[in-house]
Amino acid sequence: MIVWGHAKGLLNYEFITLAVPCFFIISGFLHNKTDNFKVFFIKKFKRLYIPFISCNLILPLIVLIKRFSLGLEIKNNIIYILKIFLTLDKDGFLFGASWFLGSLFLISTAIKCMEKLLKGNYILTGFFYLLISFIFICCFNPNYEIKRTIIGGIFYLIGILINNHRNLIYDIFLKYKYFIVISALFIEIMLWKNIYGFSYVNTPLLNTVCFIIVSTIFLFTLSALSKYIEIHGKIAEKILSYFGKNSLYILLFHFIFFEIINAIILKANNIPLGVIQGLPHAICNKPFCIFLYFIAGLSGSLLLGKLFNFLASVYFCSINKK
Repeated sequence: MIVWGHAKGLLNYEFITLAVPCFFIISGFLHNKTDNFKVFFIKKFKRLYIPFISCNLILPLIVLIKRFSLGLEIKNNIIYILKIFLTLDKDGFLFGASWFLGSLFLISTAIKCMEKLLKGNYILTGFFYLLISFIFICCFNPNYEIKRTIIGGIFYLIGILINNHRNLIYDIFLKYKYFIVISALFIEIMLWKNIYGFSYVNTPLLNTVCFIIVSTIFLFTLSALSKYIEIHGKIAEKILSYFGKNSLYILLFHFIFFEIINAIILKANNIPLGVIQGLPHAICNKPFCIFLYFIAGLSGSLLLGKLFNFLASVYFCSINKK
């Protein structure tokens, strides 16, 4: 969904708007309740924080060193790097907007800490989290990087609650499935006007509540479709499951691959590569071109991810042998 959105295909805005909430809800659904805080933190540090830092510090460090060697002002560069370390930024150019990895690291570890303090009572955990978030937003007026992380935490909690009550939810869904699906679609259509153009920068309460409701309903609709494909479409189920298992590769590397494609197109048309930073992700607007762009972005990103994973495994194997 995120790759298709960045390829500027049909309904790209809708996909981009709803894909990230789905990411956080599913992450919350898969929240590990059995690990103690130390084990949980180490796992998240390795799987989220390290990939986030390793992908995002390379270019800013090169720029910092270059500016320092030329005797230029580096204060803003240092602040930018510190914000990356604190997971408050990485919407930047080239290595893409991987902010959601840093946000997920903060959210999951914070909620795991609350889980320990409140002895696994997720209703109380959710209330406590919402109360702190509301006070923080009202009193401190944080920037949009913090606001979107807070909203991501709400979706993460929704995922946990869905998982905790999944048997009850599934039984209710089976009993009233047609009514629920029709009602869900109706609610989505009615509320959509309140979230069109939704921004983490300006988040009026009504729009934010509508955004959370529509995103959660969309996740349920997507889950019902997924269940249908799993039962009735085995070939499609295998393909989607394969991409699902490798989704982290795609998320981390699809920006990079799209920039490579853009660079090739610019070079072929004798346009300076310097303009690439100001371009949208897709620089072709014909349906067939967008489709090819999407396929290349998806498959190319997957290959880059596999290459990165292979190089990392070779490196760690060599360390273990030593």
